[in-house]
Amino acid sequence: MARKEDSFEASSGPAPGHEGGRFRRLERATTLHANNFIIRRIKNLKEVRRTAAFWVGCAALLIVSGIIQINAGRPLYSHIGAREGGSYVEGMVGQVDTMNPIFVTNAAERSVSKLLFASLLTVDKTGAFSGQLAQSWSIDETGKIYTITLKPNLKWSDGAALTSRDIVYTIQTIQNPATRSPYASAWQEVVATAVDDRTITIALPSEYAPFLSSLTVGILPEHLLASVQPGRLRNTSFNMQPLVGSGPFSFRSLTTGRSQLASQDANMSRNDSYIGGAPKLERFTLKVYKDNDLLTKALKEREIMAALDIPHDQLQAFAGDTSLKQAELKPFSGVYAFFKQSAPPLDDVKVRQALLQAVDRPALVKSLGGVDGLDGPLLPGQLGYDAAAKQAPYDAAKAAALLEEAGWKLQNGVRTKDGRPLRLNLVSIASGDYSEVVQTLQKAWMKLGVQIESDLVRKEEFQSTVVSPHSYDVLVYELSLGRDSDTFAYWHSSQAEPRRLNLSEYKSSLADEALNSGRIRNDPALRAIKYKAFTASWLADTPAIALYRPHISYVSLAKTQSVDSREVGDVVERLSDVNLWTADVDWVDNTR
Repeated sequence: MARKEDSFEASSGPAPGHEGGRFRRLERATTLHANNFIIRRIKNLKEVRRTAAFWVGCAALLIVSGIIQINAGRPLYSHIGAREGGSYVEGMVGQVDTMNPIFVTNAAERSVSKLLFASLLTVDKTGAFSGQLAQSWSIDETGKIYTITLKPNLKWSDGAALTSRDIVYTIQTIQNPATRSPYASAWQEVVATAVDDRTITIALPSEYAPFLSSLTVGILPEHLLASVQPGRLRNTSFNMQPLVGSGPFSFRSLTTGRSQLASQDANMSRNDSYIGGAPKLERFTLKVYKDNDLLTKALKEREIMAALDIPHDQLQAFAGDTSLKQAELKPFSGVYAFFKQSAPPLDDVKVRQALLQAVDRPALVKSLGGVDGLDGPLLPGQLGYDAAAKQAPYDAAKAAALLEEAGWKLQNGVRTKDGRPLRLNLVSIASGDYSEVVQTLQKAWMKLGVQIESDLVRKEEFQSTVVSPHSYDVLVYELSLGRDSDTFAYWHSSQAEPRRLNLSEYKSSLADEALNSGRIRNDPALRAIKYKAFTASWLADTPAIALYRPHISYVSLAKTQSVDSREVGDVVERLSDVNLWTADVDWVDNTR
């Protein structure tokens, strides 16, 4: 009965005098529900959370352990190596006015052309000739007929077939006087014939030992350019927009003014049909700067990933920067002080020898840093080089005695003869180490009693106002000698006129005979004999002072794979394996 009453009271409303009991019952009911649905569930939740946390922790521990194990074992099946793809941005000083391989002259132009156009032969990292478009080549018993076979299935970047007709077209275009190619002299009286699509014969008028180097010129696409008159080829848009090529990269654009530092950007993309194999890089950009200061600043600000030929004194700015690495290229070139000996007072060999012995060349080499000593017209590694054949050493007393013998007497600190002072005009380029070299020569010769007027000329004007007209008494300048010993262009008497490269205007029948004979013989032993004879004549006549062999720095981001330290014929050879360069690193499978 009590249960019914309770039930009745709960459902029928409160009885008089029972308000307090009702509230107590509601309190008990509320507490009961809270305990059942909240408190007990919170306790359950805490227990569940502890269990969940335990399993989450176990899972995390397994994951971390797995990562540690994978990383620990990764070297067993992979290694940190070059990662394919990406863009490589290189900087150098210069100016690009053409990319056409038969017109390019300076290092920047030749570098871009090398990236865009393949040649019959190229020079590999060992310094040997190797086939790029050519599969094989041979010389007949006369030494005058070259037969070249092209690799099969050669393609231009637009898909057109590259055949022997393109080779013949390129050679004949170079030879045409209306084209005005700077390479024409190497192809005089040469006859090129397409035997079939893959075979070319090249007939020379006589033996010419260095001829293989002429086969490193880039090949032009006949199907695009055959309709252009040779006299108009220099003005065609192809020179600045070569949309079709055969090199490791294809032209995209040449832009100017996009950077506050670089004057030009040559932008290129991977040529997947390149005969040497598609490059690992997707893109290559060569940024060109007006001077070394801008180039150095661009590398500091990481506008570029690599810089070619930062001067030795500016390399100190990157000392201790572990994000960079440095390679050193040693080109076959030399810096000389050329004596224009076609006029007094430098027509006297004793005066030239005195000027030579007044200069402490080892001290100059040490002060410059990053250069090697140089002792003659040839370099170590060139055919006929003789390490025992050296210039006369530094000897100030001997230098003074030679001037005395030549009649130049010292009066009041000045050398005079027949009432005339011994005065010379010393000229060089206003860049790089040349100012220090000029100062060193000037001080040494003034101590000897020679009056020196020095002049440093802007690089932009130097070729036209100094080198071409031979406007100087003494010229400090770098010769690019190349790997072959043929230095005919620099020292033969036929090249002694203005606008030619015999900058000393040196004339010697003995030297001429040796230079002539050395280039028309293919036998290395006979050539070596001739170049040793030339060196002996050169040292006796002293047409110049061999000062030093420069090194070229190549600074790049440490993560890149590109240029390594080595000897190069010239700086363009740094690109001989550019299809293997990479811009970044990552883990690489050991089987790759």
